[in-house]
Amino acid sequence: ELHTVLSTKSSWGARVKMTPQLRRDLLWWKSVPSENDSRPIHKPVETAYMHVDSSGYGWGAVLNELHPARGFWYDEDRLSHITFKELKAVRYAVESFLPELVGRNVLLHEDNQAVVAVITTMTTRSPQMMEELRKLWHLLDSNDIRLRPRYIRSAANVWADRLSRELDRDDWRFNPRLFSYLNKQWGPHSVDRFASMENTMLPRFNARWRDPQAEATDSLHLSDAAWRKESNWCNPPWALLDDLLIKLQRSGAAATVIAPHWIGEAWHQKLMEMAEEIIIYPPTRDLFCPGRHGSREAVGPPGWSVVAARVPFRRGSSRGSGTAQPRHHLK
Repeated sequence: ELHTVLSTKSSWGARVKMTPQLRRDLLWWKSVPSENDSRPIHKPVETAYMHVDSSGYGWGAVLNELHPARGFWYDEDRLSHITFKELKAVRYAVESFLPELVGRNVLLHEDNQAVVAVITTMTTRSPQMMEELRKLWHLLDSNDIRLRPRYIRSAANVWADRLSRELDRDDWRFNPRLFSYLNKQWGPHSVDRFASMENTMLPRFNARWRDPQAEATDSLHLSDAAWRKESNWCNPPWALLDDLLIKLQRSGAAATVIAPHWIGEAWHQKLMEMAEEIIIYPPTRDLFCPGRHGSREAVGPPGWSVVAARVPFRRGSSRGSGTAQPRHHLK
């Protein structure tokens, strides 16, 4: 805003009109602690390093070449300029790795030169970028993180680049209206075990990769006790259904499971044995929304029916729930 206001001057000695946003900006700069007004003579030693990248589809980040994080651009972010997305991806990366970054000097590898310049100077002419930059500055300042950006070629940012572009074919969001009904009938559910911050049905969720809001990753490797104390919402990748049922059988945890109604599969028979109640949904256009369309837009009916199965809590049991027939409902 300061750049915008100064551009209206007729000369360096002329007066300019202070806008409300400029006043807010100046008050913000006045509140910056004095220790942030200078830079050290000696370059600090970084104890953590990140690679971050963005694409039109999503963002990706890697911490210390070991830990991946990723997410996807939905709604208005999809239409934003790539430089804004790159800057927002840096904030998302810091939030995803926050426990490991608190109090550290961090080297950021970034393949967008404009973002490197913006983070180095902590200023930009773009109001949208400035708003995002303030969020990043507050995050770094409140967690005592010193972030030094370094430009690298895109060819050297391989893993983060791949994470930002790779299509997640298992990202299918169940219809929120149908979820609301099941949550009233069989809930309330307390945690979404297979989700991301873009498609979660609940405030608490587990994700495949780290992201800024996920409670944990790789939910099937959490303890049986962690599962048993929750009412679990499970809309897993189909390839994980066998492992999920083993987890529920061993832990005795209560869960609602969304799965294709494939009666020839071994896991389907096991699910029917464990469930106390099921609802079968015939193929409809809005049954699922794929992540590649922002988890908002339906793309047509699946080629099969879908079953919602309620698996009850079983105290002290690790051998299944017998062979009692569940109650069936057809929607």
